[in-house]
Amino acid sequence: MQQPAVPDGHRADADDIRTARDAVLGYSKKVDEYLTCMDQRAGDILPYLTKEQKLRWDEDLTSIHNHRRDLQVKLNEAIRAYRRQDS
Repeated sequence: MQQPAVPDGHRADADDIRTARDAVLGYSKKVDEYLTCMDQRAGDILPYLTKEQKLRWDEDLTSIHNHRRDLQVKLNEAIRAYRRQDS
């Protein structure tokens, strides 16, 4: 799933920030659903994976989580920048 865009907080207006926040929340919810699904699936297939495949599985899921966290941090930075320009 493509990550939503986060506007530059220095140039964004309130609607841009609100739209980005809603998009990031929706994206985060879909990531949670995906990770939950993969956790459930792991119980079925992990016993059959090689050590390298298990490592790759873990790396892939960690990467997805880290990308989401980075997106949330980027949004928080944009919100802070917007608030500084607005005050």
